[in-house]
Amino acid sequence: MSGNLKKEILPIYISNVQQQFDSFHQDAELFYVLEGSMEITMGDYHTHLKYEDIFVVNSNRGYSYKASKDVLFVKISIPYQIISSIVKSTDVVFLCDSTRDENHQYDVLRRLFKNLLNRYYSVRDRENDFGYKALCYQVLDILSTHFLLRITDQGSTDDRERFDDRIVQINNYIHANYNHPISSKDLADKLHLSQSYLSRFFKKTYGMSFTEYLTNIRLYHAMDDLLYTNTPITRIAFDNGFANIAALTKVFKDSYGETPSSMRKNQKNKAQGAEPADNSPVVKQRLENYLRSSGEEQELIPENNDQTENCSVAASQPLVGFWGDTINIGAASDLLKSEVRDHIIMLKELLGFRYVRFWNIFSEEMFIQPTVETDDYNFSKLDAIIDFFARARAQTLY
Repeated sequence: MSGNLKKEILPIYISNVQQQFDSFHQDAELFYVLEGSMEITMGDYHTHLKYEDIFVVNSNRGYSYKASKDVLFVKISIPYQIISSIVKSTDVVFLCDSTRDENHQYDVLRRLFKNLLNRYYSVRDRENDFGYKALCYQVLDILSTHFLLRITDQGSTDDRERFDDRIVQINNYIHANYNHPISSKDLADKLHLSQSYLSRFFKKTYGMSFTEYLTNIRLYHAMDDLLYTNTPITRIAFDNGFANIAALTKVFKDSYGETPSSMRKNQKNKAQGAEPADNSPVVKQRLENYLRSSGEEQELIPENNDQTENCSVAASQPLVGFWGDTINIGAASDLLKSEVRDHIIMLKELLGFRYVRFWNIFSEEMFIQPTVETDDYNFSKLDAIIDFFARARAQTLY
């Protein structure tokens, strides 16, 4: 959708940050060490990652890490919604730690990561690059096929000791029902616990109440809709379990100090022309050195293959048949520009076409979508375009 930020299939971050405290995240996060070492702590679980080790922190699990001064690592976010929809289950738990498991699929992942990182810095418009997207889906395929562990598959005592079943059940229940009215009593009944025990369990495990945790989940999904879709904000509120837009607005102000509408506008402005946060010269050079030393020379893909050629419209020959009477203009919003309209009239006189084709009438620039304040549709921009064609009709332009 025009004007939206584009969300990548697998958001990737290359970092040399040496320490992070008590991070809490909604999606699973995969760590892949390129240089140095790092120790990740997740509750009572500790793992020490070295060169090319791989580890996945599962959804809704708090963790922290400490790393060596020379660390360089990749962090890949694995969206919970994508995996759960593919495997058709809310039991999304990865058992992926290369320091403790012997599995040749880790080597498959390492080769994929190198290809993915090569493409990551070689291609500017990753959202529209089929090669990059294909590599992302290959990574998801390997992870879901060989490292996904469902609760029903945890038959041994060792596996059960490595995962807190109750936490997983809580997370999965809330993920599956956050967009509906649910309460701590509903969850307590589901787990066959008392409300008072569940309340104490939440405070101890999550450091917050059930209501606060549920609100954070809803806010996370609302933020996704706000940034990556053109969905009206009123609809975003209802789709993500908020009672009304006022409830969503209050949560946004408390968390971010601004309203959802201003957040959407400001983030889109910041995104225009912005470089990735991990695209610093030092990190980029270190990544290139890693790819070169591992035999993966950076693929050189031209950023712009456009070529310009000047030609005379007056010297051209009109096409025969229907397409000889038709011209493609582009997005509807382009027809709001006076210079485009002038060119249409000029081209019509030179080429003799009678029909114009355009598209994207529901783009953000057309302002047709209802606003937060009124929920009314606004056809004024489209009316202006139709008025232009009506005025040009006398000249047989339709």
